[in-house]
Amino acid sequence: MIRRAWNDSGKVYGYRKLSDELPDQGEISCPNRVARLTRLAGIRAQMR
Repeated sequence: MIRRAWNDSGKVYGYRKLSDELPDQGEISCPNRVARLTRLAGIRAQMR
């Protein structure tokens, strides 16, 4: 679900915005858990 939300954002969102998007998909989780899972999956926010 995290990877899907990240792809839907155009690979721009970091863990903070991803943790805000997950309740819209029906998944509730702590931002710390999202940060850990994104780090393990290699998902990073796109910097300007």
